[in-house]
Amino acid sequence: MSQYSPFYDFDVVMENLRDLEKGNIKPFEKNEYQQQLLSFLHNISDYHNRISLEVVEAYLSEIATRETVVEVVPQKVYYEVLQSGNDSVSTLDSNFKMHLIESRVLEGEEVVIKDTRTANKPIAIVLSDTILGFAKGASGMICGERRKIYIHPDLAYGKYGSTGFQQIMIYDVERL
Repeated sequence: MSQYSPFYDFDVVMENLRDLEKGNIKPFEKNEYQQQLLSFLHNISDYHNRISLEVVEAYLSEIATRETVVEVVPQKVYYEVLQSGNDSVSTLDSNFKMHLIESRVLEGEEVVIKDTRTANKPIAIVLSDTILGFAKGASGMICGERRKIYIHPDLAYGKYGSTGFQQIMIYDVERL
């Protein structure tokens, strides 16, 4: 519970519990305690979103200083070419066969979430069917090219990502 201390005063909570036990105060009605709990959870969610967003923006600021990094959308989408290609250029309506390594930054470390290379099973996509940040970062790739794409949550899943609050998306993509 101490991790949530910015949202309540533990001493006040304990005092209220003692008063409740003694009968000095009445318990909340069901709708009242549900509202209190939802408000509490909303505050926790907002807090974690703010903290995560600060970490993401600091990480992207550091990425942006690298000489090999290309800024596609200011402060939101970046990529670096890991391997040059040799064929046709992709557009947003292009069918795209690729190997993909999907990562997140957790506690300052890049952690792989998904890797099509390990199973040697490339995937096929149409760029316009992907999240906006991925489509922007992969647009213009040529066959054989490999890029590492960094995407701010605003152009990915925002605060509703399946792996946590305001996560940066990192993709290592090789167009086949």
